[in-house]
Amino acid sequence: MRRFCLGYLALLLAVLLLPALPFLVDRQTLPSFASNPAPAAPESVVVNGEEQTLTEALTGTLAACVSEGMEPEALHAFAVLLHSDFASREAENRPFSEELSYLSPAQRKNRFSAAFCAQLEEAAILAASEQLCIDGVAIPALFHAISNGHTESPEELFQTDIPGYSSVSSEGDSFAEGYRESITYTKAELSALLTEDFPNADCSGDPASWILLTARTPAGYVKSAEIGGVSVTGMQLREALHLKSSDLSLEWSEDQCTITTLGQGHGVGFSLAGADYFAAQGQNYAQILAHYFPDCTLEAV
Repeated sequence: MRRFCLGYLALLLAVLLLPALPFLVDRQTLPSFASNPAPAAPESVVVNGEEQTLTEALTGTLAACVSEGMEPEALHAFAVLLHSDFASREAENRPFSEELSYLSPAQRKNRFSAAFCAQLEEAAILAASEQLCIDGVAIPALFHAISNGHTESPEELFQTDIPGYSSVSSEGDSFAEGYRESITYTKAELSALLTEDFPNADCSGDPASWILLTARTPAGYVKSAEIGGVSVTGMQLREALHLKSSDLSLEWSEDQCTITTLGQGHGVGFSLAGADYFAAQGQNYAQILAHYFPDCTLEAV
């Protein structure tokens, strides 16, 4: 019996938490991609030192990343992606503790209604028989809360290609709670944040010249910027200013800078809000996955 290790870790980037999605992964590390076909579905998974069935492991992982009320077909689609990630991790010998979280049955009972717990379990059962693959190889899972209306290409974020991933439209995200948010910093606050992460930045003179957005990706996210003469990536700027997205704009008023962002998360891969929107419009799980991963196929395991 194959055994897997899936640790219970806090999800990355707590600054990205949003009211409608209390738990999410904004995964920023770059997974490798297996060159050999993924193995058959695991028979068991070790979670926090305890052996669980595949469906229980999928249910608990799914529960840690979604909120009550997510559409069943969106849950099903997301669960298939997570199952694919399980297989991808085994093929890559990548530990399950990396950037994954898990809610036990007791934790799910305390967090969700009985009806939604049943929906989570049903999605996991359905997903346990399929994986999302490209050329017979299960893909790793990259996902985020809300895109800016288009998902980001991994080549733009990671400077390398990940098979199965590309930039696609995700128009339903603009209706999600938290899609557009603003934060205001004083001149002193902004200078402190910028020089903390970029100590060589010159934050003197006109504050409107401290941050210059120099390039955007085709999907609209900031690709590069200059901070007081220091060249940085959009992701580095986002992290330095504790922003929820790298699709950002700035507006100065007197000694304050208001930064408005669109979306929540890095924008690569599966959009939880976008998938939920598509499901609410009547699309099934296979159609949702085909939209976000047009080069991939569903394969039975």
